[in-house]
Amino acid sequence: MKPQQLTFILLIALAFQSLRAQQSDPYFTEKETPEYQKLYIHTDRDIYFLGETIWFSAYLLDGQNQVPVVGDQNLIVDLIDTTGNIARSGLYRLADGSSSGGILLTDSIQTGKYVLRAYTNYLRNFGDESFFYKPLSIDRVRSSAVPETASESEILENIEAHFMPEGGFLLENTMNIVAFKITGKGGVEVNTSGYVVDEKGENVAGFQTEYQGMGKFNFYPIPGEKYKAVLDVIPGKYFDLGEIKTAGIKIQNIENIRQDFIRVGIYTNSPEFLNKPYILACMNHGEVIFTEEVVSVQDITEVKILKSLPGGGINRLVLLNENLMPLSERLIFSDNYELVEPVISLSDSSFSTRQKVSALIMGNDDLLFGEKCRLSMAVVNENSLNALGVPQTIRSYLLLGSELNGYIESPESYFEGSPGITSAEKLDLLMQTHGW
Repeated sequence: MKPQQLTFILLIALAFQSLRAQQSDPYFTEKETPEYQKLYIHTDRDIYFLGETIWFSAYLLDGQNQVPVVGDQNLIVDLIDTTGNIARSGLYRLADGSSSGGILLTDSIQTGKYVLRAYTNYLRNFGDESFFYKPLSIDRVRSSAVPETASESEILENIEAHFMPEGGFLLENTMNIVAFKITGKGGVEVNTSGYVVDEKGENVAGFQTEYQGMGKFNFYPIPGEKYKAVLDVIPGKYFDLGEIKTAGIKIQNIENIRQDFIRVGIYTNSPEFLNKPYILACMNHGEVIFTEEVVSVQDITEVKILKSLPGGGINRLVLLNENLMPLSERLIFSDNYELVEPVISLSDSSFSTRQKVSALIMGNDDLLFGEKCRLSMAVVNENSLNALGVPQTIRSYLLLGSELNGYIESPESYFEGSPGITSAEKLDLLMQTHGW
């Protein structure tokens, strides 16, 4: 019997640096952010068959510093079908931020697509959006096949294109940066090109997806003109570009690739917004990291932010007027966090069925395993992993999935570069589309 090639996926431990500003506006410092938590469920895989068990480990963390929540809580885990019915539900004990368990898939369960939902009674206070969700697939016969996907005709029939101007809106008589995302049936990303037309049907701007159905382009709206977007894969369908303001001020043209600082552009198309005081605030995990006073004296004002200031992960830049009313906002991603990744040594490079596997887990140079540390490990067939793409991990969930809107395809892939696009460019596209 030929040994099966197996890929080990380790649930990595994360530690985040805590960065705080030296100064902050009293308006923000007086606001108390309610304590919030993040729940992550690590399943042993994403595809199951009837008769098997969904094994999982649960991690409940403080939403700001990513450390385990101390104390005991009840964990509710539901398996929900496509009609919204709960096929299985279980109650488990969370002790000091961790738990584990399993859900047996009996023959009474229908095959198909499911969602694993998990929450605590405390998370109920923040609504369903604070719960943990993960899509799973359940089949009847074990095979090497991957779950069925929609056909090309089905994808195009249900195609959607969403256009998201940087800063929240379009300004006329201004060169705007517009991010977009194109999806088909089931939220599958569609990679294509397209163009923007005016009322005469003339092409005024073109665009091309860069990664997983996302991209961005420059667009200069003329006063009084109306515009629509067209996709090359379905030329008979038109899409709205959103509101075009005759006068306004917004955050735009974020440059986050330099080594020492982030360049933030503040754009306006009207004299009424010039020579007035503004505040640029940076928030991370619901907490204000720093504020900076800005006076816009020309159509484009540049603000430089030290890269050491934003907190690790997603930060929200908000532009406020002198009355502290928000005018525009933009998400940025910062790598100001420390990733602690264990080093794994296996007893062999390949194993046969039911062969004992020995794994030595050690800390790297920056990590000593003398302290208590909880880890979970899953063994996944390499063919399944390659077919389904890079899975969700605790890193991608805590830093991306738990704070952004919508479904993110292969979230862990955003932390690695691909041909023609860097990791930083991927993350910035994600900030402009899912965080709009």
